[in-house]
Amino acid sequence: MKLNEILKQGANLLQENNFNEARIEAEVLLADSLNIKKQDIYLFDDRDVSNYDIKKYKGFIKRRLKFEPVQYITEKTYFIGLEFLTPPGVFIPRPETEQLVMELINYMETKRSPIIFDIGTGSGIIGISAVHFVKDAFAMCSDISFLDIAQNNAQRLGVGKRTMFIQGDLFGPYKLKADFIVSNPPYIKTKDISSLQKEIKEFEPLYAIDGRLDGLHFIKEIIKSSPEYLDKNGMLFMEIGDGQAEDVRSIALQYFGKVEILNDLSGIPRILIARK
Repeated sequence: MKLNEILKQGANLLQENNFNEARIEAEVLLADSLNIKKQDIYLFDDRDVSNYDIKKYKGFIKRRLKFEPVQYITEKTYFIGLEFLTPPGVFIPRPETEQLVMELINYMETKRSPIIFDIGTGSGIIGISAVHFVKDAFAMCSDISFLDIAQNNAQRLGVGKRTMFIQGDLFGPYKLKADFIVSNPPYIKTKDISSLQKEIKEFEPLYAIDGRLDGLHFIKEIIKSSPEYLDKNGMLFMEIGDGQAEDVRSIALQYFGKVEILNDLSGIPRILIARK
């Protein structure tokens, strides 16, 4: 079977099952199954595909039809242009988090040799991205889950010597102070999880999205504890959920002198920036 034929077959299957980005996802899965770049699909679209690769690709499509995220099937995702390993069980980053990290980087670049704490690092995407783009920065990254994927990502992207990964809950592992604290904490209300997309509620780790009763449990804890772990003129950066801005602002003003909440690209208040 030709490459273009197997691509069309996969895309049609996804489209028939109402996947919004059927063609794009079919391309990504085919490229990964053949170990080529997505753009190369159209350079070699008339080449023959081996039975082994056809079987592998069909297996990928079958997994996607069960709503498994593409990032788990390929075990990778791209974030600010960097490739990260994201196997099943690791929280998948969203575009909103890219904006959070870019805001953080802008401030980090104004400080010499900044130290950041990445609370709830998951696959390490926030802390690793920050020190990748700010060459004299150092990141301490923590999570309650195992950190082998995050450590692997740091090594692959060449920042292993400027990152440290420590297992523990919230600020439990930290003994020093930082210039910047950053977090994308769980902020979905427990009762709302059942209404999320199947890709999220059936595949992603619940501990990474469940913000307890009001969705603010971890947000409150991080805001309350951050001043103790921030150096003079230190800043807190945090992603928050849709509809949480005013509650978060009120909480933050109890502990910080200046509080700002920025909108994401969809116009939703999404990024908390708080200064001592």
